[in-house]
Amino acid sequence: MTLHKSVAFLASLIVLAALAACGSSDPEDLTFDLTIDSRSLNSDLVKVKQNDTVTLSFATDEPGSVHLHGYDIEQDVAIGEGTTMQFVADATGDFKITFHPAGDIDVKAHGAVFESETLEQGDIFLFKIHAGLTGETIPFHNHMDHDHTGSIEVSEDAPISGGAIIAINADGSFEPTNLTVRPGMTLTWTSPGSASARVASGESAAVAEEGEHEEKEELLHEREREELPLGSLEVHPR
Repeated sequence: MTLHKSVAFLASLIVLAALAACGSSDPEDLTFDLTIDSRSLNSDLVKVKQNDTVTLSFATDEPGSVHLHGYDIEQDVAIGEGTTMQFVADATGDFKITFHPAGDIDVKAHGAVFESETLEQGDIFLFKIHAGLTGETIPFHNHMDHDHTGSIEVSEDAPISGGAIIAINADGSFEPTNLTVRPGMTLTWTSPGSASARVASGESAAVAEEGEHEEKEELLHEREREELPLGSLEVHPR
């Protein structure tokens, strides 16, 4: 073999070795921070390679569950609480990620939708109205003074706005007391007064006590379990 051919042969071997090394990378540990906001995902496509260890970390503005099809993994997600889904991506393909809303919530039950910590002067409390509350009228009250109440109607026909501010007065009352808002809006309770307050959804104790002596003619409407597409996981051969 001539010197020229030997050099060419060695060069070919080096290229093949490099290609083989690129194609046989070791599995990785990969983490993806995903946020469900207004029933949409901040990333509609997650790409990994076969045998990678994958961690999907979900945050959400609406309670429900997340379902990774193909791998058949489903986990509950809650507002303000992170949920982690971890697995080895041993199967290749394109796998749907879907969201199941929690369904009907008894908005009249104390604290079922939201509840603040104790608010002192200068404190604020934020709550984002998620899509699952559309069509509901949510009562709320000052848990430290049940005489002071308000309500939030959630409607797609409400005026478009980025948010609404509800002041907690020095006597514990709210201003305004009744609002109509769109899903996706953020409500802010402010406490400029010196009195302590705690904001909770649901009926006040007085109203709830009266209701105990009345027969409820209506039951909560049971919705079919919705399945909403969020995105997909792509697992490529290594």
